Amino acid sequence: MSDIPTHARAIPFDEDGMIATDVPCIKCGYNLRGLDEGRVCPECGTAVGRSLRGDFLKYCDPDWVGTVASGLNWIMAGIAIGFVGGLITGALTRQSVAPPALFQGFILLLSIVPLIGYWRLTAPDPAATADQGITARRLVRVTQVLGFGLGFLTNTEILAGQELAEELVGVLSGVNLVVFFFAVLIYLRRMALRIPNTKLASSCQTIMWGWVILALAGIGGAIVAETLGSSGSGMGAGEAILCSTIIATPIFLILSLILALRLRRAFADEAKLARATWAAGIARPIAAI
Repeated sequence: MSDIPTHARAIPFDEDGMIATDVPCIKCGYNLRGLDEGRVCPECGTAVGRSLRGDFLKYCDPDWVGTVASGLNWIMAGIAIGFVGGLITGALTRQSVAPPALFQGFILLLSIVPLIGYWRLTAPDPAATADQGITARRLVRVTQVLGFGLGFLTNTEILAGQELAEELVGVLSGVNLVVFFFAVLIYLRRMALRIPNTKLASSCQTIMWGWVILALAGIGGAIVAETLGSSGSGMGAGEAILCSTIIATPIFLILSLILALRLRRAFADEAKLARATWAAGIARPIAAI
């Protein structure tokens, strides 16, 4: 069964094109009978089309869709600034022009940019009234905040000399990163289905499982090299797996960046459609019930 959020039943319209049956607003429950599908709910302003056709982004609050779209702008900006700034501060540190603390402080400061980006990307849908418990959206937020905190501990002298604590932070950071990758790609897949764009949704799923396979291959290669290191064949097999993983990693990074750019453009387009949909609904007079 498709995951695309469409309405389950056909909605009858009268000869004037108005809704001819009782349909509750998806947000406030107002009865939309007698309204044009291009209108907005007179009670809460939610696009009528959203209650008829499902949770497609073009029928959602345009301010919310715009916030989600801007989140990817922040994330991409953080990646670009981090790449260029990291090269500069790294070069200065290696040449002893600047202390290592400068590089660590820069990394910590820079991590605020993607944190803002992911926070905006996962802004809660204002029309979602029910408490859905632990969701991919919430996990993205939790892991980002936790990752920032763990990064602060790693890039400062707080844990200096505490070997056990440093190892624990390292393990937690690794687990947190895995959970984050799963959560953000699941969330993005669901958002892509709300466009709906099945190709983008499929790409999210492919990238997610690609990273999983890559991580498992890296772990497997390390285990093979460690356990069978005494034999030449074991070491050779382990090194071959690790080399393949090293080669594949930048490829998947590039594919992930391309996916992020595609999503950024798609969300921006949906934000424009949402503004047009709501503007059209507000501009036209509401039909009498």
